[in-house]
Amino acid sequence: MLNLSPEDTVLLCCTRTSMNKTTIYKLKEALSRRLNWNHILENALQHGIAPLLYHNLSEMADVPEEVMEHLRMQYNANLARNMLVYNELSNVLNAFEHAGIEVVVLKGAALAETVYQDIGLRPFSDVDLLVRKKDLQRAKKKLVELGYILDEDVSPERYNEDFGCDLYYAGKVNVLEIHWDIMRKTKSDRYARIKIEHIWERAVPAKIAGADTRMMSPEDMLLHFCVHLPKHRYNRLIWLCDVLEVIEHTDIDWGYVLESAKKYRTMAYMYYGLHFTDVLLGCDIPEKVLNALKPHRPEIMVLSTVLKDVLSRERKIMPILNLMKLLLIDRFQDRVRYLCEYVFPPVDSLARMYSVSGKKVYLYYFVHPVYVWLETGKRLMAIVSSRAKKRYRWF
Repeated sequence: MLNLSPEDTVLLCCTRTSMNKTTIYKLKEALSRRLNWNHILENALQHGIAPLLYHNLSEMADVPEEVMEHLRMQYNANLARNMLVYNELSNVLNAFEHAGIEVVVLKGAALAETVYQDIGLRPFSDVDLLVRKKDLQRAKKKLVELGYILDEDVSPERYNEDFGCDLYYAGKVNVLEIHWDIMRKTKSDRYARIKIEHIWERAVPAKIAGADTRMMSPEDMLLHFCVHLPKHRYNRLIWLCDVLEVIEHTDIDWGYVLESAKKYRTMAYMYYGLHFTDVLLGCDIPEKVLNALKPHRPEIMVLSTVLKDVLSRERKIMPILNLMKLLLIDRFQDRVRYLCEYVFPPVDSLARMYSVSGKKVYLYYFVHPVYVWLETGKRLMAIVSSRAKKRYRWF
């Protein structure tokens, strides 16, 4: 069982658009306790769930009026901002359609209208659009015509087109990311084998921002969420809420989820994304699906400790998550390659890590492995000692 404070119980109960009887009972029980509302409000904002908190607490007693007023302001501010963003997104989608550029709207911008069905409930800091790689140059030109500027500090164009999958543009009222794939070709992600043309074939029609466009199929949305989560260290509840909402409000073909995870070599990505959602939020995922995706027990014991950090301010596990990502790689030989690259990175990477230059950087090929093993060993020992005999299940 997760050892949750009443404040964390309130947060987890409200991380959804609708609550069942069990969740309502747990929420009311937590609300009957003396709560640190500052902690709840700060964490709700950090995790992107303040509007959902307002939505779920608005019908509840025992919530201070000043808390509800604060949350009401958060919801209204998010609604107003999203209305502006959707207006600009409509212009972009219409311009792309006129130019013959096919688009799939991704993540928050796709979900707020179609799954959450209230654009005030799903905050999103940027708009993500998927285009075909053959249309990338035309899409970039069109964005410049619309007044968007490529932020080279965030996404150097040459680097991204060689190894990445996104370009980061700043506009008048929003940030827009253009994608031509859903995983980068670097670090642990490069060992996955997602076929982006299959994503395009399965995309479904959608009305978003008043424009006729497309979004991913529910199964491919789950795939996208699960491979996106480790990139951001599983550190915001709103992304787990996305997984939950898609599962609860669409008809998932679980057979295809398993088939594609195996074919794309993303079984561990899918397992942890679905497992974390199930543990923290309570989600109707068939047990046979999780069992089919489940890695070996020692691997689960190590990577599942990330759950402790999701609700923690200390973030003890996060500093070594890049090393722990080797557990997302499905083949032993690829894990060895990734580990060697992590322990013995390229010269320019070492120079940036330790702020050194010239011949001195080569000395750090001795220093860096020692540092990695000491830090990792210390944290892994803490993981094993604290979690070896624990199972956590909330619902």
